[in-house]
Amino acid sequence: LPKLEQHWPAAQNHLARFARHCAEQQALLEALAAEDLARCQHSLGARLSLKALAALPLTRQKNLLRYWFQALRLPPPPEAKLRTLVDSFLQAGEDRNPLLQWEGAECRRYQGELYALPPLITRTLELTAQEWEWCQQQGLSAALSAGRLQVKFRQGGEKIRLAPQQAHRSLKKLFQEWKIPPWLRDRLPLLYY
Repeated sequence: LPKLEQHWPAAQNHLARFARHCAEQQALLEALAAEDLARCQHSLGARLSLKALAALPLTRQKNLLRYWFQALRLPPPPEAKLRTLVDSFLQAGEDRNPLLQWEGAECRRYQGELYALPPLITRTLELTAQEWEWCQQQGLSAALSAGRLQVKFRQGGEKIRLAPQQAHRSLKKLFQEWKIPPWLRDRLPLLYY
């Protein structure tokens, strides 16, 4: 800096002004991203409407996505992954459910929405004290101790009866009706009797 000031005595003032302008521009970018987020965000927060996102120019899409990840406390994707995210997720057909992963986060697409979440980790299937207490309250402790009740992940083809007088229904169809994203369906622990 002293060498710069020898040639340009006002260099420090110019740098300070430049820093103020950058801060003002960053504030404007964040305000614009907040407005875009209000238009694109699903009420649950961790989802964006892909249709609304696609209506924005590319620079605003990227600005919104960076802002959204920060709001979700997820690390933003590297620039190349951000470009892949914008290109592949907006271009994917309705029947496609792409996945993009990077250190500390991932994005998925389902039913016209973009989901951002931390990487999914499959939990071990051991009952916690609260779950055990719930089973006892439901009168299931005898079935558990007799080995007639098991906690397992979905295998496929399960049927469930929602009420004693109702017919069995396909769990797959119920998950679809309830709009459970496909990547969560196989990670939900189920009680088998």
